[in-house]
Amino acid sequence: MNTLMWMPLSTEHPEWKGRLKDGCGWAYGALVKEAGKVFIEQKLGPYQTKRYEVLEHSLGRNTYKQDKHGDDVFEGDIVVYYLGDRRTDECRVYTVVWDAEHEVFKLRRIGTPSLEETLFAISLYEINGNIHK
Repeated sequence: MNTLMWMPLSTEHPEWKGRLKDGCGWAYGALVKEAGKVFIEQKLGPYQTKRYEVLEHSLGRNTYKQDKHGDDVFEGDIVVYYLGDRRTDECRVYTVVWDAEHEVFKLRRIGTPSLEETLFAISLYEINGNIHK
């Protein structure tokens, strides 16, 4: 039985991010699950879309927050907060995770099991990768 699951497309902020099945890059857009496969569907124009098959374990939802450069922050992203004014200063490194119990995105400091912070001040952080790279 072929089942289709579709999440809405957003032209300004893609809903989902997924690592391409070949491992070479990312796709951003709507999540589609069909016939046992997972796709990200991108809107190319008013009446045109394109699907990219992605690795299901790499899917990350958009938090609808932006980092200090204005880039969308997704679940699974690695973010860095520099304690000083320069990149050479001491920093703290976190991953963006979904806290299902409280239904909110949080930051988990790398090397600790606890969820430490909400995304309240994420605009002071910088995306520095993703756990699925």
